[in-house]
Amino acid sequence: MKKLIVFRFFSIAVTFIAFLLNYQLICQELPPIQNFTTQDYLAGNQNWSIAEAGNKYIYIANNEGLLEYNGATWKIYSSPNQSVIRSVSVINDRLYTGCFREFGYWERNEFGNLDYYSLSEKIKDKLDDDEHIWKIFSFDNWVVFQSLHNIYFYDTISHVFKIVHSETLISKAFRVDKDIFYHRLDFGLYKIENGISKIFSDDPSIKENNIISIFSKDNKLFILTSEEGFYFFENKTLKHWNIEADEELRSSSIYSSAILSDGSFIIGTISKGLIHLNKEGNIVQHFNKNHGLQNNTVLSVFEDSHENIWLGLDNGISLINLNSPYLEFNDGDGSLGTVYTSILHNELLYLGTNQGLFVKPFESDEKFKPIPGTEGQVWCLKEFSGELFCGHNNGTYLIEDAKATHISHVVGTWDIKPIKNSNLLLQGHYNGLNILEKQNGKWKIRNHLKDFNISSRQFELIDENILFVYHEYQGLYKLELDQNFEKVKNFSVVLSAPQGLKSDLIHFQNKLYYSCKEGVFEYQESTNHFIKDTLLTKQFLGEDQFVSGTLLLDSLDQSLWGFTKEHIVKLMPGKLTNQLKRIAFSLPNPFRGTVSGYENITRLKNNNYLIGTSNGYLIIDTDKLEEEKNDFYVNIASVQNSFLDKEKANVSFFQTNPFPYETNNFYFQFGVTVLDNIFPIQYQHKLEGIYNEWSDWTNKSEISYENLPAGNYIFKLRAKQGNVLSKNITSFAFQIEKPWYLSNKMILFYAALFILFILLINLINRWYYRKQKQKLLEEEKRVLLMKQLNSEKEIIQLKNEKLQNEIENKSNELMNSTSNVIKLNEMLTSIRSGLEPVKDEPKIKRVINMINQKLNNNSDWETFQEAFNNTDRDFLHKIKTAHPTLTPHDLRLCTYLRMNLTSKEIAPLLNISPRSVEIKRYRLRKKMNLEHENSLVEYILSI
Repeated sequence: MKKLIVFRFFSIAVTFIAFLLNYQLICQELPPIQNFTTQDYLAGNQNWSIAEAGNKYIYIANNEGLLEYNGATWKIYSSPNQSVIRSVSVINDRLYTGCFREFGYWERNEFGNLDYYSLSEKIKDKLDDDEHIWKIFSFDNWVVFQSLHNIYFYDTISHVFKIVHSETLISKAFRVDKDIFYHRLDFGLYKIENGISKIFSDDPSIKENNIISIFSKDNKLFILTSEEGFYFFENKTLKHWNIEADEELRSSSIYSSAILSDGSFIIGTISKGLIHLNKEGNIVQHFNKNHGLQNNTVLSVFEDSHENIWLGLDNGISLINLNSPYLEFNDGDGSLGTVYTSILHNELLYLGTNQGLFVKPFESDEKFKPIPGTEGQVWCLKEFSGELFCGHNNGTYLIEDAKATHISHVVGTWDIKPIKNSNLLLQGHYNGLNILEKQNGKWKIRNHLKDFNISSRQFELIDENILFVYHEYQGLYKLELDQNFEKVKNFSVVLSAPQGLKSDLIHFQNKLYYSCKEGVFEYQESTNHFIKDTLLTKQFLGEDQFVSGTLLLDSLDQSLWGFTKEHIVKLMPGKLTNQLKRIAFSLPNPFRGTVSGYENITRLKNNNYLIGTSNGYLIIDTDKLEEEKNDFYVNIASVQNSFLDKEKANVSFFQTNPFPYETNNFYFQFGVTVLDNIFPIQYQHKLEGIYNEWSDWTNKSEISYENLPAGNYIFKLRAKQGNVLSKNITSFAFQIEKPWYLSNKMILFYAALFILFILLINLINRWYYRKQKQKLLEEEKRVLLMKQLNSEKEIIQLKNEKLQNEIENKSNELMNSTSNVIKLNEMLTSIRSGLEPVKDEPKIKRVINMINQKLNNNSDWETFQEAFNNTDRDFLHKIKTAHPTLTPHDLRLCTYLRMNLTSKEIAPLLNISPRSVEIKRYRLRKKMNLEHENSLVEYILSI
């Protein structure tokens, strides 16, 4: 027996037994199983112990260390001495582990990672040389660590140790209610009382069998052994618990077990997987490699707070949800094929598949058996008046007592439906429609409906002679039948019904409906048109995606079933009103595994429904589905950014410490740990402060934000599985500091710099405006001066104009005077010339003298000279300066020439003849030394 103990504890990895070689597969409908391989969690293959923390994280003692699962990702923490961790337990929110010559606890640091603190270090000298800690549990304020030879009691208050030592192997220690037991093989079961070990039972069955677990049940102490099954104490007498599972338990090598919250048992074996027993000890389910487990050696079992079962295997980890509303039957060897139809008839469950018709007693573990003669594609199973019909690729069969009788050899029976008010059946097949009739107690084909040979998979008879038939590629036909159902009188394509694949016809609540990708359409007999029923379209599709228009009627409660990408939808008539009640069961199309367009659902019992899949079938308990408990939580597993090491998870520390601006890239990981593992978890998140709206639902358990601006943020997260939302919305608040150039000090600096800049600008402005003012003053002065000058100029101009006018007037006066003098002198000269003949007469002579006197009088010249000087003041001065040799007579001549007078005009003024004037002019030219080509007058005028 000691060899057996050594084998159990040190050689588990090589304990596979080859019993599976002749193992017969039984038919089991099992809850879904999720397997985690070593590639998933990246650690060792063997998993010895499992525990759950208050934050719903799962911890597993693994060959390579402590595994942590947050619902999204796995993380491994190495043991302090790199040895195999054999035990793990969560006690009062503290995580304890035990390994080779070491035990202690783990606590989270400021970054959210686990740090290890040794307790065994205090009693290192008391540890055995080859000691492993195989179990940890609590007792009052004590934490108990059990090895193969010692039980260590650690007081969490006083921090002292007490040790119970055994010279022989301690197979296991147990806490049951307020008692502590331990088992010594070959010696018996001991109980510790007041720190002292006392024998509790030395019954041979106890001494010789290894004890796996001790339970308190029905006020009795139950003991599970590795080879002999259950025992219990009654009046201190050990008795064997005789149960249905005895034979199975005796043939199994049991290694681990647990009593579940519902009082049932799970038992892990060395080579037969997991056995689930109910309270009475009957086998409920058997999980092994052929039924979903990845390994048949179950080293540890654990029920989490959500009643999910975790299995630590010899190679991997499995998760089972025993309370799942879904049970799966997987056709592992492919003998069944794809299930296209099913029915529960006379307590027999029939499956119609692409490989034939199969049957087994309902609610039994027997294998499905094929019904001879039905090999091939089965399309439908229908019950009419207690008789079961099978629509087959080879025709139609009548099924009685799991035997098939061929009643129609017309190939390809799609469907069979009764014709009201008659004993006839309407059969749709590959080449049209037939009428079945019972004659002399036997069903036969009565006739083929003539003049219509189109494949009729979906059809509905809405009155005695109007039939609708849907064909995927040719559309919806309306047929008018004769009264005897012998031929089709006429038919036409209904254009108001959109043509498309995966459409369906259904007669529901005395109305005909056509379902397709565009929605659900109701037939209006008055207009012979299909009109879209917006209410039903919304009820079935809503915001979901179309995958099939298949509609199925449950005749028991008159409910209508439909299928979308994410849900199965059930519409039920209201109890008090005609309004339909909608129930949407979240069951994603990929998980359903149904053949799109050929969905099928069958009511079994107690609101259990069977859905045929491509690899077996699902059984759904709709009562459990409608509970929709939102008792699961979502958590943020880790937060990383460019400042943090990837191994650090700052879920708490940095919520009170701002991040530098340079570290504004954030990466969040999150998850949900303990859930029904049927559906993928979907997450929704938002980052308040920049993205204030919830994101779309996503399966990704991570999100990153890059280059966030400075500010305060709150990352919020929620999750859902199917229709069920997480009970919480978790959040992570953090702050990103402003960049150094926007820090408070820099802002003060910028403010001071700005003030200085303003002052400088003010000074510059003041200087500038002072200069501008000075410039304006100077400009005003210049303008005033210019105005003054202009005014003076205007005055001068006016004076000059006045002078010019005066000069012109003087000149005019001079010219007039000169003209008068000339005329006078000419007149005097003329008179004198006229008196010349009588000049000797004294009176005449006196007159001539007077005339001569007048002509030679200088007073006229002086008057003229004065007037000329008034008009041309500088002329005489300039010409005299230029020609000093000029005589007064020359100057007088120059004056007359300046006035542009001709020689003829000058002659009277000088009282000489014009010839004499010419001579004078000639002489004047000589004095002035004028060239011959130069004009005397022009010269004088130019001076």
